[in-house]
Amino acid sequence: MKTFLRCFLTLLFIPAAHAQENTLYNLDFEQRSNNGPMPMAWIRWGDYNMFLDSDSYSGRNSLKVIGDTNKGAYGGIGYWIPAISVGRMIRLEGFMKLKNVESYAGLMLRLDGKDRHPLAFSNMSQDQISGTRDWFKYSIVLPYSKETRNIVVGGILHGQGEVWFDNFSVYIDNVNILDYEKLKGEKSGLLINNSRKVNGLDFRNSLIYIWVAVILILLVVIALLVYGFFGKSIRKEKTLYSNVNQPMKSDKASHGEESVLESRGYRPDLIEALKRLEDEEEFLNIDFSLSWVAKKIDTNTTYLSKTVNQHYKKSFRDYTQDLRMSYVIRNIKDNKRFRKYSTKAMGESVGYKKPVSFSRAFKTKFGMTPSQYVKNLELVSNN
Repeated sequence: MKTFLRCFLTLLFIPAAHAQENTLYNLDFEQRSNNGPMPMAWIRWGDYNMFLDSDSYSGRNSLKVIGDTNKGAYGGIGYWIPAISVGRMIRLEGFMKLKNVESYAGLMLRLDGKDRHPLAFSNMSQDQISGTRDWFKYSIVLPYSKETRNIVVGGILHGQGEVWFDNFSVYIDNVNILDYEKLKGEKSGLLINNSRKVNGLDFRNSLIYIWVAVILILLVVIALLVYGFFGKSIRKEKTLYSNVNQPMKSDKASHGEESVLESRGYRPDLIEALKRLEDEEEFLNIDFSLSWVAKKIDTNTTYLSKTVNQHYKKSFRDYTQDLRMSYVIRNIKDNKRFRKYSTKAMGESVGYKKPVSFSRAFKTKFGMTPSQYVKNLELVSNN
């Protein structure tokens, strides 16, 4: 009953929270500025033509930039987001559509420190995205510094051509920035909610919603009180009846609760054995596998697999990969000599037989190759 109450209250307030979250930032270009063709809170760089356009990936609007070398070498758009105080990696995702782009177009991500000193920057110029292309999602990943004061996202067109931008998203450690509670309600010129006024109809609807919620909560509380009163009496009678009519339980029954987890395949002792292997960095061994570890700690693969699944909420393969990736990242950050390793050498140092398998696992985890990660890290360090 208590679990039901918690779920009920959570669901009760999800619609209001979700409505606020979707309008926190104008990253989908749906809000038009009152002073011109640009989307609300976005700024422009350069003299290229820039305006909202109905040719969008989703929703009503996208932002279109038309290149004209007679007006300048490039044109771009930018949007400021207040930084948060946690995180190691930041990823910008956005959709682009290109038409006859001669030089390149790309997303843009910049992290500003104190006094707007740039800590990290990328505009995808190295990718040379050009020509004519239909809507496609692109991304930028950079190391995130606790010194970051502002996050600047945007797009750029260099040279002749046309480009459309739509549906930008920002993630810090794979968590959408909209999900950080500290950003909700933070005062900023970029908050779209501050530009909206609540009319009388919205206010009345809110009062109705509140009253319905209060009545439902009262009904749930009454139900809990009734259940608690009568349930206690029923449980007491069942206990007395059980004590009178049942003989002493066997030794097996007395150990029933202790064996429940084990009957499901979960073995707490295996977790301790795994932690010892982690401390000894056995996961760097090229033979580190489910069968190898099971034999090492004197168990079978079924118990080991189920224990890892239930304790770590992941497969044994993901468990192994996370250990190895954490080791690589730690050494890249702390060991300058390790940074100079080739992709093959890095992979072999953590137990990968093939460089391509290591590179694929690294990119899946961090959104970039090992060499790109090292390059971005050194860029941040030099600044």
